[in-house]
Amino acid sequence: MTRAETFLWVAQLLRYPDEELTALAHETHEARREPVPAWAAAFLDHAAATPLLDLQAAFVQTFDLNRAACLYLTTHVYGDSPLQGRALAALTELYRDSGCTPSGGELPDYLPLVLEFLAMAPAWAAACLCEKFAPAAQNIAAHLAAENSPWAPMLRAAADAMRECAPDADHSAHPAVRGDSRAARDIPSREVCI
Repeated sequence: MTRAETFLWVAQLLRYPDEELTALAHETHEARREPVPAWAAAFLDHAAATPLLDLQAAFVQTFDLNRAACLYLTTHVYGDSPLQGRALAALTELYRDSGCTPSGGELPDYLPLVLEFLAMAPAWAAACLCEKFAPAAQNIAAHLAAENSPWAPMLRAAADAMRECAPDADHSAHPAVRGDSRAARDIPSREVCI
């Protein structure tokens, strides 16, 4: 499985559970539209065996009411400091510089949105995001593993893919990294682009 496929699978399964997830979970293994990674199949089996309202309650308890598993990545990097707002603005500009316009009404640091972007992002943009946010994703994955959460294996897969994307990446030629763009001037941490 490619990194992009991993990012897309996790982005799809990590969203707030709804009827679409329930329908996917109830498809037989043979009927699923493409090969499913083992960690995704395990989560889909869990989702199929869990009533939707219970799955939604577990999602809220796991991600919305637990700061250690918050899906808004700048929270893990910057906390509630003014740097968080600057990072969100820089992230929005990074998306725009990459030719992508996120939709859906989520903040640009929402992990499923970041993963969707990483699946199609230019290499320099993916490297920037992964370098900055892979540690946060790894911390979320470790927390979920300690909690024995059904979301833990998919977070581990995403964190591993993000970590593989970041090292040895040469994105120094992009203007956002050199400091030539407005986004780069507003970036709280200058060693990477967000």
